[in-house]
Amino acid sequence: MPADKSNSMWQKRIPGGITFASASFRALRGDGRPPLRALRSPHPAVSSTAPGSGAPAQVRTVNSRLGRLAWATADSAIWIVALSVAIWLRYDFDYPFATRGIGPIVAVACAALQLVLGSLIGPYRVGHTRGSYEEAAELARCTLITTILATTAAILLHPNHFPRSSTVTGGAIAIISMLTLRLCVRALRLRRARGRHSEHRVVIFGAGNAARRLVHGALREPEAGLLPVALLDDDPAKARLRIEGVPVRGTSAELAKVAEATDATMLVLAVPTAAPEV
Repeated sequence: MPADKSNSMWQKRIPGGITFASASFRALRGDGRPPLRALRSPHPAVSSTAPGSGAPAQVRTVNSRLGRLAWATADSAIWIVALSVAIWLRYDFDYPFATRGIGPIVAVACAALQLVLGSLIGPYRVGHTRGSYEEAAELARCTLITTILATTAAILLHPNHFPRSSTVTGGAIAIISMLTLRLCVRALRLRRARGRHSEHRVVIFGAGNAARRLVHGALREPEAGLLPVALLDDDPAKARLRIEGVPVRGTSAELAKVAEATDATMLVLAVPTAAPEV
């Protein structure tokens, strides 16, 4: 579709590898129908950041390393606390004096093992998107291996006054705590992103995979100038769906009402297989 500025329509390359034909709501209000179609781009998305803008590559690299170090430190601290809690639960909310010597040693050993494994095969070797599936999978694998090794050592060495089952309980508490912390940070960042000022407040028609990629990319790349504020979908099964915190607020028949309620300025079709009459 050729660009047509006079009709307030244009094609825009946005994060997620999708090129969308877009139109402002001022254009849509002319005949009441959205004169646009969504196109899937075979090419990867191109960043809209101009050369030289944003943080230099060296600064981003340093920040990424510091971030990974901070999370590795936090996970190690979680292991120490988790194992202490496991021992406390094992002894019916008590921490026997005889265990106070060996308990911290095992906790620090588990924390150190987590740090080493995480740096070699786990989430600390690369800069993951916080709370992503990839990070969660590597974190779970690393913590599981740490738990297995710690439990095996506890069984074989059988240290005095140390409950061997506490490494299993501690590992479970640790992974739950690590994942919960990451999900909280991710939710906080998404909430902050949804509250930012943007050039275009966007209503997205379609709540499938294309919409998920669009929302994911737009919220993480403010340079795109798009802020998803609502989703529309005619599938009743998606009536209460949320994508990255952006809710489905109605069907295509409720477009005008949703646009007015959200103060939207742009509509984007994220339905590559939409019928011509849409």
